[in-house]
Amino acid sequence: GNYNVVKSTYFLDTQYGMRVYGAHHTIVNNYIQCWHAGIQTYGINTGGLTCENCLFANNTLALLPTGGSSFGVILDAESTAPGAGNTWYNNIFQCYATNHAPILDSLGAASRVGTWGANVPWNRASTPLGTWWLRTGTSGAKPQLTVLQYEMYRPDPVFPSPAINAGIDLRFTPYFITDDIDGQARANSTPEIGSDEII
Repeated sequence: GNYNVVKSTYFLDTQYGMRVYGAHHTIVNNYIQCWHAGIQTYGINTGGLTCENCLFANNTLALLPTGGSSFGVILDAESTAPGAGNTWYNNIFQCYATNHAPILDSLGAASRVGTWGANVPWNRASTPLGTWWLRTGTSGAKPQLTVLQYEMYRPDPVFPSPAINAGIDLRFTPYFITDDIDGQARANSTPEIGSDEII
């Protein structure tokens, strides 16, 4: 279906986070802690459907260190054409694999579309893998997540994390994101990147 909302949901210790296909979905303030891939945008080859015109904002993907493959985002998996019109704001993609980039373009350059702003994708092999996966509006800086309340990975306020006070303010946009995964209010003009606002 289309026009679904996935908001303020915890995906804990799973193999995958979510697979998304269809159009006009809103996926915000989610915490995904898994082993392989946090978010996959999918196409259905037989029907020609793709993931289009969706909002992915303020999600934290903290992939567990398993020693195997892990991706933050896989774009256009099993697709024959790229999804158009997707928007990616204020997301953290922290991966631990040394053999894959945090963003995988299944269709190569054709997958490198959409609107990207204030995202922090990172993994341990980001420099050896090059920078082809970086978009305008992404940073390859380590997000400096630490285990805080409820054993969740959250931006470290002491180090500090580059995700703190670095997000795009989405309160007065059509997306109207005013709170975080815990229901706490987002900072007025400089919200945190990721699902959690550090209070």
